[in-house]
Amino acid sequence: MIKAKSPALIWMAIVVFDAGLSLLILSHGYNISFFKDLTILLYSFITFFTAYHMLKKPLLFFTRTNGSLAKYHSTTVSLEHLEQLAARARSLMESEQVFLDTNLRQQRLAECLGTNTVVFSQMLNRIFRQNFNEWVNAYRARYAEKLILQGYLEKFSVEALAEKSGHGSKASFYRSFKKCTGKTPLEFQKEMSGSTGGVQ
Repeated sequence: MIKAKSPALIWMAIVVFDAGLSLLILSHGYNISFFKDLTILLYSFITFFTAYHMLKKPLLFFTRTNGSLAKYHSTTVSLEHLEQLAARARSLMESEQVFLDTNLRQQRLAECLGTNTVVFSQMLNRIFRQNFNEWVNAYRARYAEKLILQGYLEKFSVEALAEKSGHGSKASFYRSFKKCTGKTPLEFQKEMSGSTGGVQ
């Protein structure tokens, strides 16, 4: 959601007032040309001044209520830096398996990598083409696949598999697993069991 700051409201009020005054004078054939010219000149100046500053400093007039626009506006990160960050993030996920923590948050992961959530989000969007939840859940789904292939569901429930792979609930586990594999965990188990002659 975008809201106008108070300076913007003041400028907008001036522009609207001056525009209305100009139209009123012109529409009623006001004959004192000096005032007409002065009003038009003033309106032109305010319009130019406002437009110039809106283009030069848009955040002076508008800001996102959650602050995200201001953060991205002030953060410039090279593609090379994002690629390096992505390599470190991938290594962290694969070596330490932090995705198994059901309470894993983007801020914590960003801090582990020595960056902030703004840069971390840019990395996910530009390098992996995913948001945080999609990225983490893809690791969890692959981990769950391995457990199923090892016969985990022969001894434990789907709920236990969901918790084991880092999900906080069965419902979220089902959604992410099916999104990544195209199947539910039980469907995946059945297919793998049929194709291999039994899950080992």
